[in-house]
Amino acid sequence: MVRTARTIALVAVICLILLAGSARADSDLPFGKYVIVFSAEGGFNHFGPRLEEDGWMQAWTFAGRLSIMPLAPFRSALLGHIFDGALETGVEPVYVRFSSQSQNYGAGAIDLRYHLLGLSYGPLVPWIHWMGGVGGTDLQVHALSGPLMFIMQAGGGVSWFFNPRTAVYLGYQYMHLSNADTEHRDQSLNSGIGAVIGVSIFLPH
Repeated sequence: MVRTARTIALVAVICLILLAGSARADSDLPFGKYVIVFSAEGGFNHFGPRLEEDGWMQAWTFAGRLSIMPLAPFRSALLGHIFDGALETGVEPVYVRFSSQSQNYGAGAIDLRYHLLGLSYGPLVPWIHWMGGVGGTDLQVHALSGPLMFIMQAGGGVSWFFNPRTAVYLGYQYMHLSNADTEHRDQSLNSGIGAVIGVSIFLPH
């Protein structure tokens, strides 16, 4: 099963490389330098047996993000332009509701997102991202407790631009939570099963 998944992933990457040169967008819009981006998103994660099993979706996430494109889009002929892209840097409040625990987490975070323009296809633009922050929580699980806790998310997905300045996006979301040894117990909580959906509005400089 694992070998089959790896084979499918390899074939997908090869197809993306072959398609990148002809499929990428004809314009950098709306990814120009100093473009402001407003985003709102929601997601879910499943953590497994360390949280109570009250349904499969054990945690819900909600976030609003204010971002800027600090640089002009990056262009490189390497491997048929597949690394062409635009960097988005932002700040966001994030709220996590642990639905199976009836407990909560809130934080302020920074978000780094790279829009893979070299792999775009018409209105579809892939992206990858990393987010990290710190906040407070009333979460109490085995070998992990607050009140101070750090969060990290990572993942990737695809944005669909239904007009030149507005996109909806769907992606995969990994989540890590830890108190960084600020308490006597710090067995981090990790979820490799999660998804996110959101909307972004791009405002020109």
